[in-house]
Amino acid sequence: MPFRRPLAAALLALLAGCQARKPAPAAAQLGPPAAAPRPAVDTSRVAIFLYDKERDRYIFQNAGPVKATVLSAVEFAIVDSLLIACIKDHNQAQAVELEDMRKAVYKEYPKVQLHEERYLINLANYKRQLVAVTNAKGEKTVWINCFCRDDNQASWRQHIVSVDDGGNCYFNIKLNLTRRTWYDMMVNGVA
Repeated sequence: MPFRRPLAAALLALLAGCQARKPAPAAAQLGPPAAAPRPAVDTSRVAIFLYDKERDRYIFQNAGPVKATVLSAVEFAIVDSLLIACIKDHNQAQAVELEDMRKAVYKEYPKVQLHEERYLINLANYKRQLVAVTNAKGEKTVWINCFCRDDNQASWRQHIVSVDDGGNCYFNIKLNLTRRTWYDMMVNGVA
């Protein structure tokens, strides 16, 4: 069949392009850690950071020994699908809680309005910062830091955003890509 050769060549090219890349050795990193090689992502909304043992010590403090890794395009798609599923679960639980709060509050304070946007997360409104590691079991874990306000316009691409309070405008979560699970979701409180 004449079309088998081009198809086979296309598959080989695709597989060759998806090979895992090794992170740069620590000694090769001068100054602030360089950004990891980036799969096709919307860089206006996503920043990918290489794991930095000092900067990220609290993020992965209970994970045991970890090492920096990079994400392939396929893994980045898994990150997106897991994050979407997690936020869907979160929003369903928040919607129930919001309805219960409305019932309780409206009885005594009928003029008080509880706004959905303060409880539900719309991922389209958030920028994301990702740090990917491989744990001692060889499992890839990604910490995602999300925020909807960008007071310091460009620096979010070079520095991890960390704020006190801010409500659901700031949250982070860990995803285990190997097990296809999420854990340690933390949504900031409101002062």
